[in-house]
Amino acid sequence: MPESLFYGYDHQARQPCACVHQQIRLGTLADTMQIDAWLRDHFAIDEKAFADAEEKPDDADLALAGSIVRRALVLYGELLRAAGVPSFDRGKVIRLEVAKDEQRTMTALVALPVIDGLRLHNFTRLLGHICNLVLNGLSLKPTAQGAATLLAELDRSVVKPLRKLAAFGGSTLPICELAFQQNIPFRHVGGGVIRLGWGARSNLFHRAAIESDSLIGGAIAGSKQHTAQILGLAGLPVPEHILVGSADAAVNAGRQLGWPLVVKPSNRERSVGVTIGIESEQALVAAFEQARKVSDRILVERQIPGTCHRIMVAKGKVVYVVKRKPTGAKGNGKATVRELIAAMQAEQAKLPPWKRLITVDADELSKEQLAEAGLTLETVLDDGQWAALRPFTRDEWGGTLEDAMEGVHPDNEKLALDAARVLGLSMAGVDIMTNDITKPWYENGGIINEINVRPQFSIWGREFRKENLVSALVNEDGRIPVHLVTGEGDLLAKARQLKQELGRKGRPCHLTSAWLTEDEDGRDMAMEFSTLFDRSLALIMRPDVSEIVLAGSATELFERGLAVDLLESIHIVGDDPDRREGLLGELGLRFPVKTCQFADDVAA
Repeated sequence: MPESLFYGYDHQARQPCACVHQQIRLGTLADTMQIDAWLRDHFAIDEKAFADAEEKPDDADLALAGSIVRRALVLYGELLRAAGVPSFDRGKVIRLEVAKDEQRTMTALVALPVIDGLRLHNFTRLLGHICNLVLNGLSLKPTAQGAATLLAELDRSVVKPLRKLAAFGGSTLPICELAFQQNIPFRHVGGGVIRLGWGARSNLFHRAAIESDSLIGGAIAGSKQHTAQILGLAGLPVPEHILVGSADAAVNAGRQLGWPLVVKPSNRERSVGVTIGIESEQALVAAFEQARKVSDRILVERQIPGTCHRIMVAKGKVVYVVKRKPTGAKGNGKATVRELIAAMQAEQAKLPPWKRLITVDADELSKEQLAEAGLTLETVLDDGQWAALRPFTRDEWGGTLEDAMEGVHPDNEKLALDAARVLGLSMAGVDIMTNDITKPWYENGGIINEINVRPQFSIWGREFRKENLVSALVNEDGRIPVHLVTGEGDLLAKARQLKQELGRKGRPCHLTSAWLTEDEDGRDMAMEFSTLFDRSLALIMRPDVSEIVLAGSATELFERGLAVDLLESIHIVGDDPDRREGLLGELGLRFPVKTCQFADDVAA
């Protein structure tokens, strides 16, 4: 039987997990002091994340082994997230035992957080590697050079290969993080696609696109020329531009439009190949040749004064508004711009490679940008004064996102929502070029610069806006009610009795055991699966399923866990009161549940 790539919830985990054994050889290790210094000072991990629980085993070595595994799990999650893998549950040490005939060697049973769609050996191998690192590398006193070498090696040999293996989009991690923070379940269904929630309350998303986005609208948004054409036909403000195929045509377009100009590829994102502030025919030709390196569809556009503001919309709601400022330096009244750049670079160099923000050098481009503002690298900026070091935001230059939600004019919000509707996009990043987002676009010449499908989404600095996005993607907490009938005897009969009772209350349910699945009307649903886990997983993947009754033995439940992280109710079948009470207690320890009762009370 092939290895399953979908995992169960167990041991009160908030994400799917796998129970694995990990050996810990303590050697001469006496405490975690140096390990904690590494995690805190060089991995930039908050000490609260690896603080030990108050209750520890009486045996000192077992207690130390538990502390080691918990720190390894913290670093495990850190490296997965560094690779864009949405792993947020901290995992759990279920049991610790002394290994036979091996001095100071322990075996830990661990509930290891895993991600659907990726093979288990990827996760167990990573945990083993990290445990070895913690015991034999991080137990030594850290030095600046040693830390830099180790972090660079981890980035090269662990983080980057994981990033290629998982292939999640840049927006997947922050959106899943929001869901996790708000207790909304999600699963990776393959190819970087995530299902938020279950059944009728769920929604598929990929990067930052959701299932209700128009395929046609997405194709239109891939062309800046076509986007402007469609939006313009709908009466929305768009840039004035001309599509050109040669340098001579670019010059002719420039003469028609007038200076200053922007040159951009029509079918590229993230400012690739873009040049702004063009004031001469010579500069125009150079910009055209630069853009032609990445596309054969080039736009010459009249430049609109102002700054790009990203309005993120989802299902008719504005999620956030940010002002997209290019990379710059912020003064303190003491340091020169050159010194400020060096300080920013030094600050970022202290962080692990995967946590660093992009910085720029005190180079010719910085000099040119400063000169436009009458500044130099030797200028001492006033306290709070900001100076741009690049003309606009671009992936390789970085940039600054400034919250602009407060005070944004309602007509500008409406403009963004209207633009998304015109293209049939449920989720989009609408870029509006304006010199004042607090004024309506029609008063200061604002335009829709472009519309981004699958826009880069970040929650950094905007955590207080998070409910706007998640509430647009799922209904309530994303869960449908799931009931479990288990114990001994005719479980299927009791499950059908419960289903009928719920149906009489206007709550139609699907029902499944390991070998039979029925729809709301009691009709058989043919499936090739032969386990309760697989069949129940299949039901929560279907958007027409609004409630489920499961019928399965305790053995089935404990073998792979549940396909869901929360049960609406558990109903225990059996004649022996003690055994029913014992099973109920064990289930309560493994699986979160709202209500527990005995099957005799189903129809009460």
